[in-house]
Amino acid sequence: MPRPAHEILRPDSPVKPAWGVFDTGWYLHHYADARAVCADKPAEAALDYYLRIGVRLGHSPNPVFDELYYLARNPDIAELVREGAYASGFDHYCQHGHRGVSPHWLFDDALYADLYEDMTLEILDAHGCYGRYDHYLRSGQRERRMGHFLFDGMFYRERAI
Repeated sequence: MPRPAHEILRPDSPVKPAWGVFDTGWYLHHYADARAVCADKPAEAALDYYLRIGVRLGHSPNPVFDELYYLARNPDIAELVREGAYASGFDHYCQHGHRGVSPHWLFDDALYADLYEDMTLEILDAHGCYGRYDHYLRSGQRERRMGHFLFDGMFYRERAI
């Protein structure tokens, strides 16, 4: 059953896809408005700010989901967000998009499906994965699977030391 972003991002959520996290440090580093409002407050204040205000400002909850890309690439979803059917692009991705829509400009869901015949949604469901991106983040990148023609994660990983 689909879950909205505000449920998935909560620390006590039973649904834990690799892309479904709120990265407080990253968020506060990237959004000065949130940093100013949440200064000297508990860490959960940043998540509350994101859910109440940040989603309307086009903020991303973490570095592995690109809100602005997602909405620009999917104008039909952007329209649903404007109409209030979803709180954000990330909210849509949590509920439905993870089943075939690319969440970031460095991951191509259709390419991943085409390259790897074991990446059907049925197989992923049977193994507890929340879409192809969840698989890629959890294990595909370490298995040297390609998530995008323009990005070779192993190339950068080998040079990160």
